[in-house]
Amino acid sequence: MQYVDEVLSAIPKLIGVQLLLQFLKPAV
Repeated sequence: MQYVDEVLSAIPKLIGVQLLLQFLKPAV
């Protein structure tokens, strides 16, 4: 189940990227 571990570890990164994009959008 190595694939599941990789996906679970990637979810926080995706969430962080989306939060950064939402935070940077008003500045653009």
